[in-house]
Amino acid sequence: MSEHAKFFCQSCGKAYTWKPELAGKRAQCKCGQMMIVPPQLDAPKPQTSYDLFEDEPPAPAPHSIPPAPFPTVASPVRQPLPEVAPASSNTRKTILWTILTLMVLAGASTGAFFLIQSNKKPPIQYKFEDQAITRQLDGSPHLEIKAFLENPLFSLMGMTTAQAQGFAETLYKMGARNIYAFNGRVSRSLVVELPDDRAQRQQIIDHYNRYHEGMSDVRQATDEGQRYLKYRLKIAST
Repeated sequence: MSEHAKFFCQSCGKAYTWKPELAGKRAQCKCGQMMIVPPQLDAPKPQTSYDLFEDEPPAPAPHSIPPAPFPTVASPVRQPLPEVAPASSNTRKTILWTILTLMVLAGASTGAFFLIQSNKKPPIQYKFEDQAITRQLDGSPHLEIKAFLENPLFSLMGMTTAQAQGFAETLYKMGARNIYAFNGRVSRSLVVELPDDRAQRQQIIDHYNRYHEGMSDVRQATDEGQRYLKYRLKIAST
């Protein structure tokens, strides 16, 4: 068959050039119609479909364009470095004053830091029951025992007003600095602030131990340099 043989679309009648490699294969016309390219006896069995295009004149051979020469890069011209004028005397003075000021400030900051550290109070070393008693005094309203007993609504547990006054008077005579009762209709404890005198302290400590003798929940006190003693008042005073 001639290389210029034509076959036509059965739908729109458009003509296409027959090519051996398309013989017997399914093709699609530009109008969308599917068709079979006329077979040839020696053509291979079709397996896939291809789009067909109209004959077009061969594209002209591109003109050969000589490659453009690479641009030459000129060596950079080194520019002379600008001359730096020497620093004036005023500039040098300003720099020196700045350095000195920074050194003075740094020294002052360091000195202040060490001064603050040296002035820090050492942590309180609580002795005996001082820590618990201090918390109770800070967290609970309390009055000096004489002011407390002036209120007719207040009393000490297990004591009449006369007994409470006598109890407080005994401790004050021993050298107690202060005696505190806790606000409320009935105060269940007393806090005694101990004096500095060693003999007086020991006298109050001995009184404290005698009062609590037989009370298993109260340990016997010794002079550990503590500030307070807390009396746990009994239901009935003896």
